[in-house]
Amino acid sequence: MRLTRIWFSKKGRAKYISHLDLYRTFTRAVRRAGIPLWYTEGFNTHPYITIALPLAIMQESDREAVDIRIENDMANEEIKQKLSATCPEGIEIIDVRKPWDDPKKIAFADYTVMTQFANSDDAKKFEAYILKSLKEEELLVEKMGKKNGRKVMKEVNILPLVNKTELALKGSELRIKMTVAAGSTNNLNPALFIDAVSQKAEFKPLSVNITRNRLLTENLKEFE
Repeated sequence: MRLTRIWFSKKGRAKYISHLDLYRTFTRAVRRAGIPLWYTEGFNTHPYITIALPLAIMQESDREAVDIRIENDMANEEIKQKLSATCPEGIEIIDVRKPWDDPKKIAFADYTVMTQFANSDDAKKFEAYILKSLKEEELLVEKMGKKNGRKVMKEVNILPLVNKTELALKGSELRIKMTVAAGSTNNLNPALFIDAVSQKAEFKPLSVNITRNRLLTENLKEFE
């Protein structure tokens, strides 16, 4: 038995696949590919398939990781070829190799947020609101949390979760590159950031397209 990490992109129609459905998708794809999965022992056996960090629905990704355990020494290149033939549209297998980092080490993620406005003036105004918000002490949003073991909506300051931003304005389009907290402890969905700025600006983009570019460890090195 050995642990193998599969790197894949999630684009186009695949962005509509939820995290749970993505798990099911990979389970079916791996089985159809004839890859000898290792199954847990016990009464309710199941294949070992773990996605490193859930991606929000309606978002794309350049580079995601899923770990599987296999029973024999099937070559990584063979796994890649067989799995590429069984994955649905929008899921592309990029690489298959030995994992180096534990998924628990994921602490940040790079995102690209493409926003489109009715005109260049609105895009400039929104850019100004972003810059202003980043200089303030708080940027509050309502976020699901827990209190006494129950799920409740909490008002949270998300500014500490934003590590870095880079803005690029081109006509009515504003590109926002962000490095934000991502992991089991702290996690910021860039859509929340856009919503928070939209509330302050009292208008929002006509469209927002979010792509996760890569996962990072605590020291901002690429997760491998």
